[in-house]
Amino acid sequence: MIRDGRVFRTDWTPEDLHHRHGELQQLSSYLSPIEEGREADPASIFGPTGTGKTAAAEELLRQLRKSVVDLDTILIDCWNNHGRFQVLRELLELVNAPTHDLRQDRTSRDEMLARFREHKDDLCVVVLDEVDQLDDEGVLRDLWQTDGVCLLFIANREDDFYGTLDDRLQSRLLTSQVVKFEPYGVDALTDILRSRASAGLARDAIRTAELRTIADTARGDARVAIRGLKNAAEAAEHRGTRRIGQEDIKGAVPKARAEIRQKTKSKLIRHQRLLFEIIEEHGELSASDLHDAYEAEAENPRSKRQRRNYLTKLERYNLIEREGERRWTTYRVVEAPVRS
Repeated sequence: MIRDGRVFRTDWTPEDLHHRHGELQQLSSYLSPIEEGREADPASIFGPTGTGKTAAAEELLRQLRKSVVDLDTILIDCWNNHGRFQVLRELLELVNAPTHDLRQDRTSRDEMLARFREHKDDLCVVVLDEVDQLDDEGVLRDLWQTDGVCLLFIANREDDFYGTLDDRLQSRLLTSQVVKFEPYGVDALTDILRSRASAGLARDAIRTAELRTIADTARGDARVAIRGLKNAAEAAEHRGTRRIGQEDIKGAVPKARAEIRQKTKSKLIRHQRLLFEIIEEHGELSASDLHDAYEAEAENPRSKRQRRNYLTKLERYNLIEREGERRWTTYRVVEAPVRS
């Protein structure tokens, strides 16, 4: 039944980015000075998970590379590159600057920036995906102050991003152009699933009614819907049938949510993981008890402000949930504990 499993991967980008044409046009207009050889002001994409933010940014970079000769472009995943050294190393590799002698505990930030500026083209577009995952906001200041660097930020919510910045940097970046991605509706998700089914499944493997059921159950999250479609196809194959039925869909989306939570947990940075594991161990605990336990276990504990940012991120990715406010706040894991 599954003809091409790549279609169901999160890094597979369709030829047509369904139901995001308006947002792409906005982004293109904000970055249009690049096509004229001029630096563009910073821009930001905000929206819940599974709304196509990263796919839209990748499509935008493809369009820019087609229209602008000798343009360096890079999308950096700040989940995997959350430190200043890691981000600067990615940029050096982009512009083919020497990196063989870099040492995180020896190579200075100034030296890495000097190499980057020496080797980059006149214009460079840097997309920082999951930008609120950065440990060191200083790298934003470094890039903002570098001539010819055009910045595009991606995060779930404006408050999650701007709330991590010091007042000076916040005042500079608050003027950036903003494009908001809303959750997909059922009709839009059904179209997206139909496109994936056409590219990845055997002909007539699923009807519109079943596609709509998956889309409705996914509640606006394309990642969950696409993974759910793949799970339903595998369930139908296991039954030995050529068409996906409602019985195959029943557990497909809940399974997709669990798989995505598991993958998200595996990507947590050290202090996020520690906070999550403390909550997971206790099942539910108050904010004050959580901070006490964290400070007892953490090596070089982060500030309470940074911890709150980490906890907000865990909420956004459906790993934990919170009840109450301030000193009456309690945290608990979402549904069953997510195990490694």
